[in-house]
Amino acid sequence: MQWYDQLLSPLIWGVSWIIVQFHKLFGLVFLPDSGWAWGLSIVFLTLVIRAALIPPFLPLGPTAGALRAIAPLGAYLGIGLLAIALLAIRLVAIPLAA
Repeated sequence: MQWYDQLLSPLIWGVSWIIVQFHKLFGLVFLPDSGWAWGLSIVFLTLVIRAALIPPFLPLGPTAGALRAIAPLGAYLGIGLLAIALLAIRLVAIPLAA
């Protein structure tokens, strides 16, 4: 067993538990061994994971908007958004350190 197996074991158990619960639910409507029960379980697992990932990414919205606002500057200077972001972080960090 590798170190990452131990690290990811709770995640694997959680995802497996969720998909099995969806399969049990859809197995009541369709045949438990049918492709429909498994297919809908996968679709609903995907929706649950996407819904769980929304809150961590909500604070990134204003930052992305600010980067889009200064994107024309990057095109004018011939540099990418990453370079602009690093420059903006550096410019903001200088007055704080002084």
